[in-house]
Amino acid sequence: DVFASVGADGSVRMFDLRSLEHSTIIYESPNLDALLRLEWNKQDPNYLATFRVDSRRTIILDIRVPSLPVAELGGHLACVNATAWAPHSSCH
Repeated sequence: DVFASVGADGSVRMFDLRSLEHSTIIYESPNLDALLRLEWNKQDPNYLATFRVDSRRTIILDIRVPSLPVAELGGHLACVNATAWAPHSSCH
């Protein structure tokens, strides 16, 4: 019963539905650049993806290891504006 959000303060915050007055910051972007979107991995709910504003990289996070990205995926020719996990793959 948890959910996460990203925001202009550059953080990924996790909330527990049983105690909404508190949140846990699991990641802060370098220089506190705004984070735009968040996508949970439906095959493994320990992983989520997000990205910074005006960035060509996607950040992969493991909620069990806060603060450190598992990976940063690059190679995009333009800024990322949406993300999705491969729906039938346990590794993406």
